[in-house]
Amino acid sequence: MILLLILILQPLPDDFSPVDCLLDSLQYNSIYPDPFPEDVLIMLEDEDTSTCIDSDDHYFDFVLRENHKPGGPGDPNTSPVIDRFRVYSDGTILWFSPLPGMYIAWEDFLAGVTGL
Repeated sequence: MILLLILILQPLPDDFSPVDCLLDSLQYNSIYPDPFPEDVLIMLEDEDTSTCIDSDDHYFDFVLRENHKPGGPGDPNTSPVIDRFRVYSDGTILWFSPLPGMYIAWEDFLAGVTGL
């Protein structure tokens, strides 16, 4: 069973979906073990409201959280953060590195560079 919670605050251009862009990249690069995204909540955490949605600078911040179900492992009253990503309207993806507290390039994320 796949459960995704996707919240979009305003309509997107027909040819771009930031959630699909992120999911495709995560699955293509096998970032998480299969069966991803089962038991993962993908939530829109923030959206850049200072730029036009068609601008390449417009971004969407997503948080991936564990989905704890009643009777399963983990407290069903919690949903711990797995990762955070920023997806720009041009398809650029950044990963939030919690230790330095900043977004880093997708290529650096794939290479294991955290900015420390």
